[in-house]
Amino acid sequence: MKRAFESIILICICLIVTSCSKEVTVGGTVSGARSIGLYSFNKGAVSLIQEAQLENGDGSFEFVLPLQKQGLYLIGANPNALYPVFLKKGAVLQLNLENGMLSLAGGDAGEENGLLFKWENGVNDLKIGSFMHKFIPGANKMNYEKFVEEVQKALALKEEILSMMQGDGGEFHTLLKNKIQADLDFYIMNFMRTEGVNIPEGTVLPEFLNGYEPGAIFQDNALLDIPYAGVMLETYIWQKGGDENDATLKGEYRKEFLASVELQQEYLLWRAANARSYDELLQIYTHAGEFLPQNVARMTPYVEKLSWSKPGCEAPQFTAMAPDSTWMKLSDYRGKVVVVDVWATWCEPCRRLMPLYHQLQEEFKGNPDVAFLSVCVGVWVEADLWLKMSREFGITENNFFVEGWKSDFVKDYHISGVPRYMVIDREGKVVSLGAPNPATEALKELILKTIG
Repeated sequence: MKRAFESIILICICLIVTSCSKEVTVGGTVSGARSIGLYSFNKGAVSLIQEAQLENGDGSFEFVLPLQKQGLYLIGANPNALYPVFLKKGAVLQLNLENGMLSLAGGDAGEENGLLFKWENGVNDLKIGSFMHKFIPGANKMNYEKFVEEVQKALALKEEILSMMQGDGGEFHTLLKNKIQADLDFYIMNFMRTEGVNIPEGTVLPEFLNGYEPGAIFQDNALLDIPYAGVMLETYIWQKGGDENDATLKGEYRKEFLASVELQQEYLLWRAANARSYDELLQIYTHAGEFLPQNVARMTPYVEKLSWSKPGCEAPQFTAMAPDSTWMKLSDYRGKVVVVDVWATWCEPCRRLMPLYHQLQEEFKGNPDVAFLSVCVGVWVEADLWLKMSREFGITENNFFVEGWKSDFVKDYHISGVPRYMVIDREGKVVSLGAPNPATEALKELILKTIG
């Protein structure tokens, strides 16, 4: 009887140990944040698992949770700037998040996190300077010389890590190799996309940029096992020749650039998640309806988020200042179809598209049924530059300035990026708050249709 009882106790202990070993513990410290979250991701769908409020004054946190499957997870204090960690059953990690860098501070990190963090920390400056600076307060984009220096460091680090992954490392080695290639290509493509126009003319490009082509991982479904595959695919399509400002989304989502339905689908869903207006989302439905039935759960929040911009809704009223310091109201244009170009002095795409906008404006010159507005958003110290650029681009009428990225205009129209084109009908109702850009015929067609 005693032996039987001891056996039962032993079995219970084993079960408890086994159960505990399935849990993971992720703790550490964070500076300058009120909370931190641990996230899972399935393809492009990022989901919060646990959130810790940092109310103890020292920025410390701890997550203890059962693990459904081992693999990459995401952690961070800013949902737009998350960092990967590799979790497996029984893992105990201590982390430190400070100044835009996540580092290991103890625990049993394992070979996986040792290699992962070697890569992540080694390319942190490249990641922030080429892409993530948009999401980290106080972070700066890098200039061309710094970019070249950091890419060369990253290429050397890539070879070093690959040499450390000799032998059979299983699925993790394959995953990390794919991630390293995808990350490196993405940082290069994104920098060239946003800062390429600023490379000094006549510059001799380094070897890695001469005839540059992204790696084969962008034609492989394995890319979907890497965080942020959607934005990587969208940047890849730009690299291959897609028009980043084409709001009409022609070409059935660039099927000619993506090798599989799965990749096309993830690209579509990324575009849906980042649609800036309800009518832009409708275009996605129109051009890629075959992908939607199996993705209703992911699409529904995007539809709900953009309901404020449905065509037919009352366009929010706003005021803006003219060069002579007088003020206009949107209601001043009641009875006309109103076309609005929202821009900023620092925006390079705004500069490139502005001549096309004014060319379109000239086509409608003298038409009493339509008014073209140019609305610059900025801070007051930019007002002189606004006036200078207005003269440079020949903006002589309906030229206005809205002060502040926290203004009612920015909030009411959800201005998260520029350029932005909008069309409002004679009655002040929304036609499109994410209209096509003037590089296509679609904007002209929309205006003509609204005039009737």
